[in-house]
Amino acid sequence: MIKNLTHHPITIYKNNTVYCSIEPEGIVPRCQEERLQIGEINGIPIMTTRFGTVYDLPDKEDGVFLIVSPIVANALPDRDDLLVPDILVRDNQGNIIGAEALARVTWWGCEIF
Repeated sequence: MIKNLTHHPITIYKNNTVYCSIEPEGIVPRCQEERLQIGEINGIPIMTTRFGTVYDLPDKEDGVFLIVSPIVANALPDRDDLLVPDILVRDNQGNIIGAEALARVTWWGCEIF
């Protein structure tokens, strides 16, 4: 079973056709946020956001997968039941209208080249 814990329906496409739509459950987990000014360039504030504890996320249940925001999924890399939309589908104006897949977020770090 897949539950959608976002604000909007998640439309899945297969072969350029709507395969299914997963309606929101009415629960939207979030991360605590703290915004900090870290500098200024030409009078424009430069900010950073620190994300903290996740709230309003149901406990893990066997056989249940939860579609959440990428920020929530990134905050809890050990939760293998959290999914995000993947391979996004866009309309002619570039607006996201769905996805071709769902994905697990796996944190592998970053390298600076």
